[in-house]
Amino acid sequence: LNRIHDSLAVYRINKRTGYLMNIGFVPSLGRTPRFMTFDPEQKTHLYVANEDSDMIVEMQVNAEFATVQPTGRIIRTESPVCITFR
Repeated sequence: LNRIHDSLAVYRINKRTGYLMNIGFVPSLGRTPRFMTFDPEQKTHLYVANEDSDMIVEMQVNAEFATVQPTGRIIRTESPVCITFR
């Protein structure tokens, strides 16, 4: 998470070396991204808690192509700083 420019860093893991390679940045679609987590079951969605814009944004993750794209689903809530699943 990059709070300075409200974005997520996207990395690819080099299978030979295990090193990370920066692919780029994706906007968090809110102000002050505070926390992010994958969905606990499929690991195909990423949820980003944007503290100062009072919302959680759902993103679709494609590990094969190293892409992260917003799904359009936004959950409005006051100052999210953590996400837990039950």
